[in-house]
Amino acid sequence: MEKIMSLVFFLSCTMSSKITEETGVNQSSSEDTSVVDPSQEPSSTQEPAGETGEPSIEQCENEIIVHVPTDGQEDVIYRAPVEVEFATVPENASIRVWNGELEIEGNTAVEDNRLIFTSSNGLSPSTEYRVDVQYCEEESQFSFQTSAFGAAYDGDILGHTYVYDMRQAEWTKPEGVGGLLSAQFTADLLVGVDELQGSGFSPVLTISEETSYNQDMCFPTVGDVVTAEFSQNPYFEIAPVDVDISIAGFPLRVQSFSLSGVLDSTGETYGHGRISGLVDARNLELVVSFSAEQVCDLLAGFGSGCLPCEDGAAFCFEIEAIDMTGVNTYQDLECVAYPRCHPQCGNNGCPNPNQGVCSYD
Repeated sequence: MEKIMSLVFFLSCTMSSKITEETGVNQSSSEDTSVVDPSQEPSSTQEPAGETGEPSIEQCENEIIVHVPTDGQEDVIYRAPVEVEFATVPENASIRVWNGELEIEGNTAVEDNRLIFTSSNGLSPSTEYRVDVQYCEEESQFSFQTSAFGAAYDGDILGHTYVYDMRQAEWTKPEGVGGLLSAQFTADLLVGVDELQGSGFSPVLTISEETSYNQDMCFPTVGDVVTAEFSQNPYFEIAPVDVDISIAGFPLRVQSFSLSGVLDSTGETYGHGRISGLVDARNLELVVSFSAEQVCDLLAGFGSGCLPCEDGAAFCFEIEAIDMTGVNTYQDLECVAYPRCHPQCGNNGCPNPNQGVCSYD
């Protein structure tokens, strides 16, 4: 580069000397009598170019809309991904998660306008994490803390029964009417472990009595047809199945019902419980003084509305409850085949009081 610049300087000096010899005019000392066109003058409002003469680089107009977990959030499940939503598709953006000075290994994916980080080995319980987000020339940082749930349970779960309190649950669907829905439940959902099956187990689903965690022996149980995955101990999840739950004292069929949770290290409790499913509004007509159409119109006013049911009629709506916690009652659940047909049902209404006796063996 130095040689090139020396050559350019030499040539410029040579050309200047030649012009002076031919015209007899010293250009360096001659008076400039040329007229300057005002239209060619640089505008005072025009931004000057950079020192290199290149135009200035435009600033990135992207921004973070929301991120999950939120800054300072506690009791975050150890399985939770870190999600950052941007105003536009995040290009050349990155998420880095730290436990002190230790960077957490994981995978980052882009979905629509979201950047999602998933830890390779899960997060540790009761641990504070810092998140660094970089995009364009911007940087953002927030932190969160995981809950105490996350350590593997190494005991035997056979015979355990966990309580899902439908009345104290945080109902997120249908939107806006969770409080009204939870007030209608008169019993808790019971989830018992009936049989171990490899990395999973066979659960029994039923409801409790209204005033205790004891099994309602007048209510039929669901077993055999449903399985639970437990390969990601301490996390368990029951595959979708149609079940009956109790609402205002009446059985309510829930389609594609699924349930999950995380056991604590002792097996005494679970946390981060979630239930979801699809309810046919036509089955609510015995419970509430509204028709199925009116129920769907009510939900639509809150932004939910109804979806097609299995028969194609648009009378079904989603239900979802999250962040549920519950205890282990250690009570084996009895198999009950029919409503009010078990000998331990105080309101037995069957001609054969033993007709409801069954087994899942």
